[in-house]
Amino acid sequence: MKPPQRAFNPWRRAKSESAKTLVQLITKTIEEHEKAQKLRTRKRRAADQLTFENIVEAIIMDITHCHLIGIHQGIHMSFSNSRLGVKSRYRPEVLSQTLPTVVQRLSMPELNYVIFQVGENGKGKSRQQTSVSIGPQLKHLIHEMGLTLQDIDESLDRESIELREPKDRSASSRGQPIEYTDSEMTEALREEMRSINEWLQEADLQLTSNSCSQSANNWINDEERFLKRIFTHGSFESGGRLYGGFWQQLRKTERFEGLTIQGERIAEVDYGQVGLRIAYSFADHHPPSDDLYEIPGLENYRQGIKKLLNAMLFNYGPLRRKPYGTKKMLPVNQSVSSLQEAIIQKHQPIEDLFGTGIGHHIQRIESDILVKVLLKLREEGIVSLPIHDAVLVPRSTVDITSRIMLEEFKGLTGIQGSVSVSVGDD
Repeated sequence: MKPPQRAFNPWRRAKSESAKTLVQLITKTIEEHEKAQKLRTRKRRAADQLTFENIVEAIIMDITHCHLIGIHQGIHMSFSNSRLGVKSRYRPEVLSQTLPTVVQRLSMPELNYVIFQVGENGKGKSRQQTSVSIGPQLKHLIHEMGLTLQDIDESLDRESIELREPKDRSASSRGQPIEYTDSEMTEALREEMRSINEWLQEADLQLTSNSCSQSANNWINDEERFLKRIFTHGSFESGGRLYGGFWQQLRKTERFEGLTIQGERIAEVDYGQVGLRIAYSFADHHPPSDDLYEIPGLENYRQGIKKLLNAMLFNYGPLRRKPYGTKKMLPVNQSVSSLQEAIIQKHQPIEDLFGTGIGHHIQRIESDILVKVLLKLREEGIVSLPIHDAVLVPRSTVDITSRIMLEEFKGLTGIQGSVSVSVGDD
């Protein structure tokens, strides 16, 4: 099955000298054509020239990438003035109002680098974006210069620290990104992410099974490795989990069956009951030694209790109803109030934390720990892929990974953590 048309990746860049030469050749050809056809009456200003060159590079490299991986339908992008040129730390400068002009130049019959079809105006789902695919001249140059995927790169000069507004409880959508002023803290967080992303960019990651090329009807691209930390609730003290890697889109079975790291099959090393343990550290108290989600009389409802307990940490005030999706996971003959009382009875040392929304800050601590784990593993030469409170690593590194995870957890919380290891069904 061929991959579908995908959205324009404005971060695509030329990596090799051959790719840079291709971009320079096309840029020069466009400028000469503009001059010959008198499409421009004066030279671009320095800033405009740089934007123009960056747009040409991003489009050519992204279309080349599509061609090399077999996406013959190309890419789609918006030409809407309401979207282009919007200034934001989260948007690349190539998404400027110059973009449509560059696409038109590249598609001129005399050049034939790309073919584009303007999207139809409409409302809601009927609105279509502009489609851009490879033209015969660009296809010829790619073949002539022998370009491969190794000649293409992605810029790391993009925002890896994202702050989102509080989620509207009446809406199903997540909180929208909001602008912020940089500080020593955000710059330090960004530098950590740059180190992690540089490591992942060059990492030996492979999807070796056909079952991994398509997951949940979404094409999986193993070059999507850029991670960003998303802070929630309008505060850098909330959230901070890492998102963006292709491995996060895979089902668990697909990861174990088709993903290799540094030439090895993977293992998943997971923090156990991490949120509750961090909550106990806030109360300066060590958690019980038994299963924290096992409540006397409710042993058969562990998964439901886990969801309910986490909801109690994130909610402001007592829960008035059972969390969404737990109807079949909790006893039907017990009210949410009685279930909360049973949980509080077991976890009396952190009773004052329930209903305070502390879960958002717990996630911040959890993500801080995981970032430290990733950086420490990099020092050891180990590639690790984060999934919330777990990491995927080569199987031969399980022991050192487990040790580092326990050390970093205790270092930040002051209490002993717990990890478990899974290698799938061999």
